[in-house]
Amino acid sequence: MSDLSNKHEIGSIAQVLFDKFGTRMWRKEKDSFLSYCEQEFRNLGYEDGEIQVQEGKSALGLKCKNLIVGNPNADVLVTAHYDTPAKNGFIFSFQPIVGETASFIIFPFAFFVLFMVIGNFVSRILGVLQFEIVHLGAWLGISMTVVSVLGFFIRNKYNHTDNTSGVLGVFDVAKRMAQNPELKSKTAFVLFDHEEIFLPGLSFGCLGSRLFAKWRKENFPNKEIGKVINLDCIGNADVLTVISKKKNPICDEVLSHFQEKDFNPKQLYSGGADHSSFECGVSLIYQKRSLLGPLYIPNMHTNRDRICNIEQVERLGEAVHQYLTEKV
Repeated sequence: MSDLSNKHEIGSIAQVLFDKFGTRMWRKEKDSFLSYCEQEFRNLGYEDGEIQVQEGKSALGLKCKNLIVGNPNADVLVTAHYDTPAKNGFIFSFQPIVGETASFIIFPFAFFVLFMVIGNFVSRILGVLQFEIVHLGAWLGISMTVVSVLGFFIRNKYNHTDNTSGVLGVFDVAKRMAQNPELKSKTAFVLFDHEEIFLPGLSFGCLGSRLFAKWRKENFPNKEIGKVINLDCIGNADVLTVISKKKNPICDEVLSHFQEKDFNPKQLYSGGADHSSFECGVSLIYQKRSLLGPLYIPNMHTNRDRICNIEQVERLGEAVHQYLTEKV
């Protein structure tokens, strides 16, 4: 169960998200969620004029809706993606042993071996010759593509960490920021759509953040290298990772701040999350050590994603607020 021992705003918001907005995969679900979020930001002290929904189409032609709270020309963005993943965690089956990246690589080989065993068994039962390796490879490719694509259409009802915890982190920072008008005027909060989209050969996600980054660059080119702190999967595990797609001064600054606050963070260079849509974007993610050492996000894209430690989200939110107070 999720830790909801603190019954103030963030705990209450968390309970509503778990109970009423557990899946945010289809447009109707997302629109209901955005309406709820707009009202909650009003409750935290943000005016109607500070809240807007950015609508557009991604490069794939998919409708995206990003919720923007505050001035989009702000010096700092605190962000998260609000869409939830499908139930396709089988792709990451080997994570607890080898970590996330290796699991994503190993899975196709495991699938290949399984396919060979089944194909060999069936051919023997039917008394026919085994498949030629070329045919086997073709069928393997087709099968993996079908399985992967179909997996992204199965709604997963439990998404407490991915990425409800990130949304809660944004609310927590926004609540603290509302008490500081000067800092509030320099910060905007953005909830991105379509981070979870994965289509083999077409997209690895982050469509909403790419849409927003392109729009912001066109309209506010002076803020292309502004600070972007993305909160993604912060409600579970015990290793805080500070992730950027490449070395940048913001990443070093954030890492140093969290070291001073005794978070013992680890620094990683990687894409794959919404920070990668921005020149100086940084993601904060809690991960766990696998059996062989590499990091991974527990229970990702499975119905076991039922843990969201509210106290951990709030502690991180407080540290992010302190960083912005000192550096902005």
